[in-house]
Amino acid sequence: MKQLKIIVSFFLVALITSCSKDDDGSGSQSNNANKVFVVGGEAKDGLIVPIIWTNGVKTFLPVVADTQVMDLKVAVENNDVYVVGVETNSNNKMSIVLWKNGVQSRFSEPANYVQIEQLIVDNGNVYVLGKEYTADLVDKYKYWKNGVATTIINTSVAVSDDRVQNNITKMTVANNDVYCIGYEWNSSGTILTAKYWKNAVPTNIAVFKDEIFDYMSEIQVNGSDISILYNQLNTSTFAQEAKLWKNNTISVIASGSSDFFAEGMVVKDGVEHIVINEQISSSKTKVLYFKDRVKTEITDGSFDVQRSYVRVDGSNVCVAYFTDLDFNYSIKYWLNGTTKEVTGEVLDPFDAFFLSGTDVYMTSSQFNVPQFWVNGKPTALPFDDDLNYTVAYDVFVTQ
Repeated sequence: MKQLKIIVSFFLVALITSCSKDDDGSGSQSNNANKVFVVGGEAKDGLIVPIIWTNGVKTFLPVVADTQVMDLKVAVENNDVYVVGVETNSNNKMSIVLWKNGVQSRFSEPANYVQIEQLIVDNGNVYVLGKEYTADLVDKYKYWKNGVATTIINTSVAVSDDRVQNNITKMTVANNDVYCIGYEWNSSGTILTAKYWKNAVPTNIAVFKDEIFDYMSEIQVNGSDISILYNQLNTSTFAQEAKLWKNNTISVIASGSSDFFAEGMVVKDGVEHIVINEQISSSKTKVLYFKDRVKTEITDGSFDVQRSYVRVDGSNVCVAYFTDLDFNYSIKYWLNGTTKEVTGEVLDPFDAFFLSGTDVYMTSSQFNVPQFWVNGKPTALPFDDDLNYTVAYDVFVTQ
């Protein structure tokens, strides 16, 4: 990793270390043994600076002077707390920065533009999926392992006087190998191929027909098994189908006269947990959960669902989803067969969702106050309400 600048905050290190060992007794979560880490950003002296709430205690993460950091993600492994974010310096150059237990280091070189998609920590190695716009004026999808970048594909292909867009959607890590999924156009922009990349080496999955509705949803690697959930247009019925590619065998998980949209998948202990949205009409959606291909209807199709997600922890399964009715958001989740609704004012849909045991944690970064819910109830995060910008980006929970 390129250690260009290192900032040490002994106060922050001590705080995070102590919080990772002792519960602060705040009672903000139902399981008091849980350690809850929420990361966000707050306006300070005209810049957006990174913050971390550890069991509800807010601390500013150290930054280089005259920089701002946004779009933070957090992960915890073996009591080590990892936070990454996108830093913008005074010259408007952007780079990824990493904090490990409060010690900041440079994770990527400054570029014209950087965007973080995903953070994974595995056996002490830090992986970040994102895209970068560099001095050669080409936007590239990359992953960084401990600060070393690997290019997967360019984000677009030039075709005549236009450009067609490639896409990388997800990353996973298994046995020190990095797997990514997405799709890529050929050089003439006439063939769109769904692929997965193992350590940046591609394998073709399928030929896509519709660049808007055909997409790669999730990849899971378990031992020698590679499972990829994706969506594809049926050119005979002109309906969307949800499919699973597993070790070169393709199965249709959901198809019919309705459009089915693959939302998410977890494969744990050999069991497949898949969530698919069935579009009944323009304003009505069913959320479907498949456990080893056995279907359960989470919703009855009486209202529209924009997105749904699945998380698994041990024997616990949670499917969370949200609706938008004229900007009146509703968030619900189905936990082990019981549906609950998030209470209090819901300003925006959640964009981070974590399951720990039977406890459900959600954050939203889409409004200028930090929104955080524990088991469906709004939970206060301390912030300066005199400021016009404080958000919560991500959450990670340990037991």
